Amino acid sequence: MRVLIPRTEQIERALASARTEPTLFPQHLPPDIRVQIARAAVEQPVSGAGPHRITQSLPRLQDFRETVLARAEKEYLRDLLSLTGSDLKEACRIAGLSLSRLYALLSKHGIKPS
Repeated sequence: MRVLIPRTEQIERALASARTEPTLFPQHLPPDIRVQIARAAVEQPVSGAGPHRITQSLPRLQDFRETVLARAEKEYLRDLLSLTGSDLKEACRIAGLSLSRLYALLSKHGIKPS
């Protein structure tokens, strides 16, 4: 069985598409992910386990969303510091954050500006 692991940007697009909806639906997913899922479903043999097996391994949407957003936020902050050479004033300008908010986010993600 092939395991489909979406890329971070695909997950971010799906979450952005869903906006504030509590549930992600197939239409929120990028077309390439929907095609992969459809192909995998066709290739996968039917088992007696049914859909309950799948739902038992999925986290709650809110937990999933928080995890994905935290990863994206951390990646953004690292890229921001790299781009600005750890110039916090410039990082604040680019990100549209106050210095105190930037420090709070860096602390939250365990990132120390060089």
